[in-house]
Amino acid sequence: MRMDDGFVWESMINPKLYYIHQIVLKTFDILQPALDINGESWKMIYAPGHSSTQNCFYHESSRQLLSADMILKITPTPVMEAELDDPTKRAKGILEMLESYKLFDEMELESVYPGHYNVITNAHEVISEQIVRIHKRKEDTFQSIKSGKSKIVEVYNEVYKGRIHLPAFNMLIGYLDLLEEEGRIEYFYNGEYNEIRIID
Repeated sequence: MRMDDGFVWESMINPKLYYIHQIVLKTFDILQPALDINGESWKMIYAPGHSSTQNCFYHESSRQLLSADMILKITPTPVMEAELDDPTKRAKGILEMLESYKLFDEMELESVYPGHYNVITNAHEVISEQIVRIHKRKEDTFQSIKSGKSKIVEVYNEVYKGRIHLPAFNMLIGYLDLLEEEGRIEYFYNGEYNEIRIID
């Protein structure tokens, strides 16, 4: 991609020249995180979880939220990525997601415009359902390990029976992160690879 004088060349998508007018291309000051849209100020909300760089925008007077991929009818999948501050470590997106849900649950939300699906008018109910779903799957994961499954693939096959789906695998890693954070499981090296066990 190359930008000069308002032109963007997207050779990887379509070999065509696109023009982005200055009025359309919006920028904002990171020190005063608000985005001006048609004269209205939308406050930037840093909400990691789906990704470490996820931002949402909130219009306070109308209680509208542009939620990107953070509030959806389905549970957003945490992207497998490095920490922003330490690229040698994997970000634990599901822990960040639950913190972002707490933040959103304290906000007044009338309408939420997600990155996928229809407008959400019962955001607090949706958030509550997502949190319950995450913790239920976490407990399913714990019970699988407790029953003797020690390999990630074994746990995956029991929790997600008959499904081969990368987002589901990412979610499983998230459930394991939660259990590890709660001090209920640990990883150990068996001489060949890492396994999981319950902490007594």
